[in-house]
Amino acid sequence: MIQWSLILSAALATLTGVLPDPPLEPSNDGPPAVPQAVLPRPFEPVAPPAGVTRLPKPFGDEDLSGFAQPPRPCWDKNSVTRIACGSFHFESLGRVFFESGSAALTQDSRWRLAAVVSRLELNRQFRRLLVKGHTDDVGGGAYNDALSDRRGKAVHDYLLEQGLSEEQIAMQGWGETKPTDENWTRPGRGRNRRVELYAVFYREQNTFY
Repeated sequence: MIQWSLILSAALATLTGVLPDPPLEPSNDGPPAVPQAVLPRPFEPVAPPAGVTRLPKPFGDEDLSGFAQPPRPCWDKNSVTRIACGSFHFESLGRVFFESGSAALTQDSRWRLAAVVSRLELNRQFRRLLVKGHTDDVGGGAYNDALSDRRGKAVHDYLLEQGLSEEQIAMQGWGETKPTDENWTRPGRGRNRRVELYAVFYREQNTFY
């Protein structure tokens, strides 16, 4: 309801009052849209090449199955004897690199591998050496699976020439499935064309009971 008042002052008449707010017109737009959260895509692990067994973990006791003898436990605490026990330790010994499409060892790679063998021969705790071959993504999956095997085999054979035994070396080829750098640049592909070396050392602790 509108209320008005009339004020007369001399020859001037003033009409005062309060106008109501105009009615709101209905809107057909509906409620404002709420932006939906963008969820990241779930991680999809890449399957290893056919015929290659993926290690359960990069480093850990689970890796020792079929690769190194399990540690000897400390037991027989009731006897006064010298018990030998210990644990395994994994250590990266670096990597060597290859030219595109090649499994030939460079002179630098030969020097590095010879230095690795010299170090291992002086370490009484050394047990096994894991050789892991890799490629870039040029050439396709089946081609790179075979190429990674040939690269690993080239390193394996050179290590034998330098004095390691067949029982001390284990080899795996991973093809293009485990890059460490981008494959869309030349330097990145060069860093992916590699063989990685991991040594297993057994650290023994002598305990007297």
